[in-house]
Amino acid sequence: MDNSVAQNQQAASIENMQILMPGSFESGMQYLPVGKQTTVNGRSIPAIPDFTKLPNDGNYIVVIRSGNLEFVKANPGQLQLLNNNLEWTNTEACE
Repeated sequence: MDNSVAQNQQAASIENMQILMPGSFESGMQYLPVGKQTTVNGRSIPAIPDFTKLPNDGNYIVVIRSGNLEFVKANPGQLQLLNNNLEWTNTEACE
C-alpha cells in the first residue's frame, strides 16, 4: 500500500469521527455524551459521542435495551434492584 492510499484511509476515518450534535439544546436540560461503537469499511473506530438528553422530572433507572441507553422512571418509595450476584440490593427511596 503506498503512502497516498494510507493517508486517504486515515483522512476518511478522521472524517467519520465527528461529534453528533442535537439540532438544538433545551435550556436548563442536562445532556450526557454517550459513545457508540462504530465501524467504517468493516473496521472498528473509536466511539463517536452522541448527546443523550437526561430526564429531570423525577428519578430514573438507567437501562440498556437492545444496545440502546434508556431511562425507566422509578416510582416513589423504596426500590430494590437485582444485582450481579442475583440478590436484591436496597436503594435510596425515590421521592
